[in-house]
Amino acid sequence: MGKLINRNGEVLLNTPEESIMRCFIMQKKIIEGRSPLYWDLRDLPEDALKMYEREMSNEYPITKQWFKQRNLDIRKDLIPMKLDPCCVMGGPLVDERRRTSVPGLYAAGATTAFARAIVGASVTGDIAAEEASVYASAIGQPEAPEAYLRRLEEEICAPLARGEGINPKELELAVRELVTNDVGYFKSENMMEYALGKLLDYRRDFTDKLTAESPHELMRCCEARSIIDYAEMHIRASLYRKETRFRHLANYVHYSTDYPDTDPAWEKWVVIERDDGGEMTIGTREVPELKEA
Repeated sequence: MGKLINRNGEVLLNTPEESIMRCFIMQKKIIEGRSPLYWDLRDLPEDALKMYEREMSNEYPITKQWFKQRNLDIRKDLIPMKLDPCCVMGGPLVDERRRTSVPGLYAAGATTAFARAIVGASVTGDIAAEEASVYASAIGQPEAPEAYLRRLEEEICAPLARGEGINPKELELAVRELVTNDVGYFKSENMMEYALGKLLDYRRDFTDKLTAESPHELMRCCEARSIIDYAEMHIRASLYRKETRFRHLANYVHYSTDYPDTDPAWEKWVVIERDDGGEMTIGTREVPELKEA
């Protein structure tokens, strides 16, 4: 494996535990002013370097193009690193049959934050599909008011009718950058309050200006609005939790500079509910005990 180093050549990951916490350690070094950070593969044997190249070709072919564009050689050069938060732990609450609080809506895999990777996605996806099939076969044809459907269609398709405005990718990138910079591995209440205000400004000022020239871009418009909703829930939940909480395998996903210690009283889920008007209410729910198979 290569070495993660800072600008002074100091190795940052020296133990298996530090390797597991690499994202948190990288962010900490950046905040301390010890960036830029690099992966150093120059001392690896040739068979290991070829293994990395095979992995790039098989799993991430765009990476090889990235190296080529920047004239970087993994045998000779330091590889600059940029850190983004790896994930946001959250999702809809589901029961053991993958049912959400919305009748007929099921969730599986990483969407729920309870089942990750291909094994979890395959098993929970199979359960959800079976349950959804049974529900669909018994429910009959759904009914909805015609006026509601027309209003929904007009709202969704509005970007296609706008001659000029904002590309959905621009808004999506702005939201992602806001969350990455201000609600990432290290969180403070001041930063999160600022991020929440900025996010609400984005929704107020820009969502009604989104434009689309194709069905694909129309989908991106819907996605951008959903990302704003999800980002708001993430920020409000982070503000609500008054502690620092580890994720699985001891990597931080919520490190609060205002509350740096883990509090056993907060060993519970933070649950957000949104009404038809978009207003959010927030509370907690005890984590259920695992059932025997």
